[in-house]
Amino acid sequence: MKICLVGEWANRNYGDVLIHFCMRNLIRKYLSPCNIFSVPSTVGFETKEFRRNHEEIIRTAADSDLTIIGGGGLLRFFVFGTIPIKDIVTPYIGYALGWNEFYDSRAELSDLPILKSVESKALFFSARNDGSHKIYDGHVFKKSIDPAFLAQQNFPNLKRPFDEDYVVFNIAYEPAVHRKIPNDFFSVIRNLAKFINNKGYRIILLPHRQSDLKIEETLRGTDFIPLNWNQVTENITLALSFYQYASFVIGMRGHAQIIPYSFGTPIINISTQQKNKGLMDELGLMGQCIGIKDFSLRELKFMVNMVCDENFYNRNHMEDLLKYNDEQWKEIKRIVYENRSGN
Repeated sequence: MKICLVGEWANRNYGDVLIHFCMRNLIRKYLSPCNIFSVPSTVGFETKEFRRNHEEIIRTAADSDLTIIGGGGLLRFFVFGTIPIKDIVTPYIGYALGWNEFYDSRAELSDLPILKSVESKALFFSARNDGSHKIYDGHVFKKSIDPAFLAQQNFPNLKRPFDEDYVVFNIAYEPAVHRKIPNDFFSVIRNLAKFINNKGYRIILLPHRQSDLKIEETLRGTDFIPLNWNQVTENITLALSFYQYASFVIGMRGHAQIIPYSFGTPIINISTQQKNKGLMDELGLMGQCIGIKDFSLRELKFMVNMVCDENFYNRNHMEDLLKYNDEQWKEIKRIVYENRSGN
């Protein structure tokens, strides 16, 4: 079976690279024998690259038996026309699609008729387990785990990368207006790093996008080690090993929550997007989530002291998530093969 896989891994974002890897392994595990042809979702609007990617998706899908779209923050791509769903003539699946808007944004109900139409024509259609599945009032999509939750399952025997005790920092460094961060954000992050250093931990600065390394300027004067961004994106296991063996993670990006959780590493989330808060709520970890509107050094110190306490209970439900994922993919397999046999 030929499968066209469409996803968001062309943005040079580590989390999306990992999604692509895990998606391909999921497809091989449940839908083999198959040949997978990966095509990145379109970038930008009405540019040469946009039109070229559109044409490649349509052409590859037409030459395939099945098109799978996901994961990643693609839910609204159908609304924007970024995914040329009307021109995909083969059966398709939308899987673990996310809603990536920022903290106080609301879903536009005008999107819903388009998405319900896409959902009704799909063999299977689901949204991410970070609240994306219920972002539209009056409609709930099926829920699937983000493929990156399978990081530990895909990479079970990683070696410890660093002998000393350390904490991973993943700070999304983008224009302040973009994530609506407060004026004192960077001074709080610097003082938090000093507080963590004083507890005996080094800081590992782990970027998911190249711009994340700009936080180095903020951390000057603290004991931190920045990872090389090209190393992170070119060697997929490097970041995973740092996440696995960290004492805990301070994370802003969605996959800086998902990856450590898959390894059982405690997380403190600085929430700037709906998906951050939604995921922590789904995982029962709201006590380790600080919203950008409530952002303060005092609250962050409280959370650090909490996860450092020897009696801290690290709530983790990965076994339940893996079981749910296995059952869902067996259902996807049944639907796909019934469709192929004409039943």
